[in-house]
Amino acid sequence: NNYLLNTLSMIKFILYKWSLILSTISILAGAMMKILHLNFGGILLSMGMILSVIYIVLGIYNVFTNPKITKSEKIMWQTAFIFFNALTGMLYLSRFKKDQSNS
Repeated sequence: NNYLLNTLSMIKFILYKWSLILSTISILAGAMMKILHLNFGGILLSMGMILSVIYIVLGIYNVFTNPKITKSEKIMWQTAFIFFNALTGMLYLSRFKKDQSNS
């Protein structure tokens, strides 16, 4: 049972990390392509936005299911994920990594 929980937690971490990385890269590349009026810039931006939603939902889910985080911190993280998503995603990634190594 403990092995299954650790495996699921690791899968969530990997999915969160890669959706954050790919989202950031595709949004930056898509924005650059749109500025330069190149083809497929809109597709990259759309893909980046979809990936952003994935890591935001995963991040908020991890915050609200973590018993170590207080209620006021949960509200702070949720607000930060919604309004400052890329910066908060990177900050939470470093904290999530720390939590993974401690468990």
